[in-house]
Amino acid sequence: MNKCISIFPETNIDDFKLKWQQYIELASKYNFTEVFTTIHLPELLLEKQIESLLVISKLTKQYQMDLIVDVGGLYLKKFLDSQELFEQIKEAKIDFVRLDYGYNQSDVIKLNKELNPKGFMINASMYSEKEVDEKVEFFRSLDNVEIRACHNFYPREESGLNKKFALKQDAMFKKYNIPVYYFIPSLKKSRGPVFKGLPTIEKHRYNDVILTTLELLYIYKTDSFMFSDQFYDEESFKQFNDVINHKPLEIKVDLLNDKYDDIVLQTHEFRYDSNKEFLRSRSSRQMSQYASVVAVDNNVKRLKGSITIDNKLYGRYSGELQVVLKDNKKDKRVNVVGKVDKKDLEKLLYYNYGYTYKFVKK
Repeated sequence: MNKCISIFPETNIDDFKLKWQQYIELASKYNFTEVFTTIHLPELLLEKQIESLLVISKLTKQYQMDLIVDVGGLYLKKFLDSQELFEQIKEAKIDFVRLDYGYNQSDVIKLNKELNPKGFMINASMYSEKEVDEKVEFFRSLDNVEIRACHNFYPREESGLNKKFALKQDAMFKKYNIPVYYFIPSLKKSRGPVFKGLPTIEKHRYNDVILTTLELLYIYKTDSFMFSDQFYDEESFKQFNDVINHKPLEIKVDLLNDKYDDIVLQTHEFRYDSNKEFLRSRSSRQMSQYASVVAVDNNVKRLKGSITIDNKLYGRYSGELQVVLKDNKKDKRVNVVGKVDKKDLEKLLYYNYGYTYKFVKK
């Protein structure tokens, strides 16, 4: 699995050295092994970007992480034409060059010869199947070069990729067994100047780390991830780590009162054979010691997202907790006791991939 953070060049580098070090140290603690940066930001002088690159490179090597550098466009031509700038970039000891756009085969040959990277990353978002086939054939002609692919991220709202297009692009690379990276945006640390996150998939722009990671793992079937914004907090790393390692995932709930806390506020494992209308907690009946006497209470219509507990009229099922996935009629044998937070409901749909869920009050 490839796990990468992003660090971006800054004008006031001295103000960021310590923050960069602390951030890389945090990522290393959670077994991230790569750092992504860029040297083709239009808003910053190339010389200043290279200065940042050298500082970031030193920190990356200190923590034995690989350095991925995004290059392209006019800045690529500028440093290829300047031996002085090129010599500075060589000092960074780049591990992977992510080629964005505006390059040709002679540019790649020079980069490969002078920088001697472990490999190159192809832009996964921008090329047709014919172009991908040609690029893969060319990169495979280079000696001892690893090939990876990496999607773009999209700062502007409504510009991110949709599922159909992204999966089509992925298929072009996966037929060659080339890993494809996706970007995971931050809700708390969105990067300027737009401050609307840096997702690959538009749907992920306002998702939290847990849901985005679940979708990337099981819908997009990738094992290569980049935290795209800068300075994610430790909670975000922990959430990502929980998904990757199948730890219990936290689900926020609203309860009508506290009388059912002992049943609801637990870690729930849902039955694998749950249907598309109700998720049945395997653990709730064990916690309620089977057929506990639950009084009849609040028998109202069971709306999507509702948390219900079977009452004494259901006999031996009394005490079983369910989460409603589709609006259903009321049932005198079933008490509606609260609801799952709307933002967390979708996470429950991954129960049959072996996840358990810790219910906590919102």
